[in-house]
Amino acid sequence: MSSLQRPQAGAPFNNPTADLILQTSDNVAFQVRTGILAESSPVFYDMFALSTKVSVAVDPSEAKAASDTTPSSPASSPAVLEVPENSDTLDALLRICYPIPNPTFHELNALKPVLAAAHKYQMEIVLATLGTRLTEFAQDVPLRVYAIAIRYDMDTVARSAARLFLRHVWDPAGGHFAELDDISGGAYHCLLAYRRKCANDLVNMCSGLGWPSDSGWTFMQCEKCRRDTPAPLCRLRGADVEKK
Repeated sequence: MSSLQRPQAGAPFNNPTADLILQTSDNVAFQVRTGILAESSPVFYDMFALSTKVSVAVDPSEAKAASDTTPSSPASSPAVLEVPENSDTLDALLRICYPIPNPTFHELNALKPVLAAAHKYQMEIVLATLGTRLTEFAQDVPLRVYAIAIRYDMDTVARSAARLFLRHVWDPAGGHFAELDDISGGAYHCLLAYRRKCANDLVNMCSGLGWPSDSGWTFMQCEKCRRDTPAPLCRLRGADVEKK
């Protein structure tokens, strides 16, 4: 399929002055600039550097012969690089690389393929941006986010998701998340062990309330004390409310 026959991506990825075409798995052409990709991804940087070295290594006489026999228009056309990502994933990925507003992700399933692509191309800045959004999803689905973060070595996100997991009711016999298939049993065990430890610590802390010191830890006031009383008459000690 020629570049003219490929469906074109929307702005800013339809600029004819771009020097590379990324063709997605659904045959959409993204006209991009190699300089931006090289700065965003060491994978692309190495790819373009290798391509330059190969071009320089060609014998000058062979290069001249090739230019004499090759029509001028194809020679001036940008190279085409096929990528396995679909157009939605590549569009979101490139928008974080380009100096334009970042895309929005309303569903975790929309963010996951973009995160996978950013990890594959080692785009650290993109991963940081996606990590922030991923942490926001942990408010509702901490277990899924924890598994995703573990898979892509996002330690900060994984810790946040583990803490948020404490707020949710967990049923061992409950529904299965596909993301759990991507992590080890050890990683899942660590999360559950952390949850058990936090639960046990809370039970031990609340089983006896003699642990506060007598230096003014006021936990409650009785109904007889005015709310604006500087020194409340009642203080919680042990399991009893005792007057001073």
